[in-house]
Amino acid sequence: MARLPVFPLALAFVGAVSAAATLGLAPTGRSETPTAAVRAVVRPAAMPTGDPVAFVKSVVEAVVDDDYRRAWKTLHPAHQRIAPLDDYVACEWREPIPGRLRSISVLRVSHRMLPVAGVGPAVASTAVRMRIAIKDMATGEQAMVTSTFHAVPVAGQWRWVLPDARYALYTTGSCRPGATSATAA
Repeated sequence: MARLPVFPLALAFVGAVSAAATLGLAPTGRSETPTAAVRAVVRPAAMPTGDPVAFVKSVVEAVVDDDYRRAWKTLHPAHQRIAPLDDYVACEWREPIPGRLRSISVLRVSHRMLPVAGVGPAVASTAVRMRIAIKDMATGEQAMVTSTFHAVPVAGQWRWVLPDARYALYTTGSCRPGATSATAA
């Protein structure tokens, strides 16, 4: 299998594996019901009713399909303020993913307290480790990406967060209109 070039802007969500490793979020190796462990650290009234794994899959699908408007709608509200819709879409489109999603396989589901840039103390999250297959449209080759993604409950809905490096791009202005390079942080 070929390895697709890493596009840090287009893979903001898909590239979260390095952020997860930096945060020491190694999977536990066991699956749990999606809400059982999180309920212990989040008020039951704040728990989303949907499946966090299905939520994460839908965000990955949106990002790999370069549907950044759809992905942004479920971004954490604090990160939406840092990366307004038009800025986010324009920034991500600077380096779109050159392939199409072939498959998503869930490897593990665990529950973690996750430090979230700009939000304050760590928040409860459902960590979903996935293997994603992307077909390169130019070469026809398939690349595999294994990464951990996080769904966090916010006001009764699942939301995703920008990895720290992505958050920094928006806070430093590297993703504002007119910035010369999306990766210049």
